[in-house]
Amino acid sequence: MKMHKWFSESLQEVATGQRDALKVDDIKSPCGPEFFWECTPFQAIHDATDNWDDSRWFAGLMLMQSAIDHPERFFAYKAEDESATVYFRDNRLL
Repeated sequence: MKMHKWFSESLQEVATGQRDALKVDDIKSPCGPEFFWECTPFQAIHDATDNWDDSRWFAGLMLMQSAIDHPERFFAYKAEDESATVYFRDNRLL
């Protein structure tokens, strides 16, 4: 599944320190910022739901499953004023 692969690769960047954290809002279209998820595997979610909030929620579930499946451990944090849950590396075992 292309979406799971994208999240797994992005989580690996978090695990190796190439990026600080990951959230659904980090999905960027290679076609440019005005295209949202077009040109990405995530466009199918938006096409199916026809609703931006519903598609973000569903992609968030996929990100959560990818974090669970990943060999590294991650913390998930949802700030009250944020719309997305942020995943960052669990450094307690280092």
